Amino acid sequence: MSETLRFGLHALGSADRAVVMLGDSPTVTSSVIERFVSAPPGSRAVYHGRPGHPVVLGASQIDGLRSLTGDKGARGLLDGPTIECSDLCSGLDVDTPEDLELLRAAWRTL
Repeated sequence: MSETLRFGLHALGSADRAVVMLGDSPTVTSSVIERFVSAPPGSRAVYHGRPGHPVVLGASQIDGLRSLTGDKGARGLLDGPTIECSDLCSGLDVDTPEDLELLRAAWRTL
């Protein structure tokens, strides 16, 4: 996880701010991401109080990520406010076949 984050930060060049999303969160829409464009660094989404993505990385979080190793993300570096987003989506990320089935079941009810 840390290597993926560092790779992405390297691709950003000299940017001092980034909004980070997971690739396996199909319910998160552009409306959710818009809430984070102007959010303070260290902010993160919550869904009914459950931490999620996106998160906002500022200069101090980016510097901290440069020294992370292994299967660690930015969680310990996020010291900003939480932003409730459950009014826009579930924030579910799909890591397992069971998660995928939960997502399919939710879509069938729409």
